[in-house]
Amino acid sequence: TFVNFKSLRIKLANKFKCNVTCSLTSDIFMIRVSEAAYEEYMSGLGLELITPFWRTVDSNSNLAKKLECGVDFIIEQQEKEEIQLN
Repeated sequence: TFVNFKSLRIKLANKFKCNVTCSLTSDIFMIRVSEAAYEEYMSGLGLELITPFWRTVDSNSNLAKKLECGVDFIIEQQEKEEIQLN
């Protein structure tokens, strides 16, 4: 299931009774999580054992363009899981 990053930020803010989450800080942490997961994948860990960051990163977003895995990896994983972006 795909949850766009903006929706994820809203859910986090609501869960912790905040008005908003910082978009800059959230992006930084999402990049770190994505990079760590991709590094584990490149080290030989199976996709089922890494954080599935492609389920929150829109392949058309600026965030996707910043990731080491590249947009193609995100698209490939989303296609494998039949994730439909709205």
